[in-house]
Amino acid sequence: MTERESKRVVYLFGAGATQAEISLVNDTVRILMIDVREGILKKIDTNKTTKKDYPGLINELSKESIDVEHLITLYESSGNDRHFNIARLLRKLFREEIQEKLSKLGPDFSPILYPALIDMHEVDGLNEKISGILTLNYEDLLERGIQKLKDGINYSVRMTNDHSLLHTDKDPGFPVLKLHGSFNWKNEFPVTLMDDDKIVNPEDVLWIPPGVEKRRESYPFNILWGRAREILDCDILRVVGCSLSRNDWQLVSLLYTTQKLNARGQEYTIELINPPHTCDEFQKAYSYLSFRPISEIFEIRESITNTLGVKPEDKKSKAVEEYLSADRLNIFDVWLRSKGESLQNKGASIPKGAFESYIKEVSK
Repeated sequence: MTERESKRVVYLFGAGATQAEISLVNDTVRILMIDVREGILKKIDTNKTTKKDYPGLINELSKESIDVEHLITLYESSGNDRHFNIARLLRKLFREEIQEKLSKLGPDFSPILYPALIDMHEVDGLNEKISGILTLNYEDLLERGIQKLKDGINYSVRMTNDHSLLHTDKDPGFPVLKLHGSFNWKNEFPVTLMDDDKIVNPEDVLWIPPGVEKRRESYPFNILWGRAREILDCDILRVVGCSLSRNDWQLVSLLYTTQKLNARGQEYTIELINPPHTCDEFQKAYSYLSFRPISEIFEIRESITNTLGVKPEDKKSKAVEEYLSADRLNIFDVWLRSKGESLQNKGASIPKGAFESYIKEVSK
């Protein structure tokens, strides 16, 4: 295929994508919502003043089924000053908990999956082109991965750079849209890209905190969400490690608008790089959207059936689904590895770089 004929691909990364990146190096560092909730609970329980001032909060957070985003929204929307302060406290602890967990990786932590994925799109035999990346994550591991290959980050909004590592002086080509903002964005105009610890006042962080109501009408979020709608004029949207929960209804609405109501009159494919059961959950919750589960992706089925010795045409076999449903399986890693195996089997010429290094490492 020529570049014009190449499939246009957009990636949507959730916390599970970052967790997959972290787990390659240290699986004890957990940043998923259930882990963050437990960390917040511990912080409150060990702080005598907070524990005394908000005794009922511990009972709320102790429930395994509790949704932190729902809880923040309920406290914030009650109209009670005390409840508003609790919501503010929970947002503060949420940010601190993620930052503390990520700090355990050390200053020299280097992403592997993100740069390998981006570099994969330089392989001629893939016939895909990245149109853009959407991310719901607040940390900057994605950007660090990109800058192992590119000369800058295209955030799609004006940036002043005061970051010790990241830079935005050159355009890498595709936009990286942080739909909920970032822990290292300072709320000023132009937005200032900084090291997390340089933003002393939490109120200066430019992010949309957890909560059911994600207010995106103000700058720069109005720009970012509008740009997201434009780049979702694509052929494939790959959702990696994202729960697509009803807590982010605006995102679900965006996917519906762009998949079903686009000007071309053609639906793009939503590929889920998530455990197989999530597709059933998504399809039940959002019957008006169309999804392709990871178990139906050709490269995945080919790789796993070869590994297990199962015939791919045996539709009655649940071996692939069972394999992909294993506890704490690194789905992102498994999928990316299968893409590499498929390209190698096709005899594609893979240039030296992050993707080639990744393939060699996982094949050892």
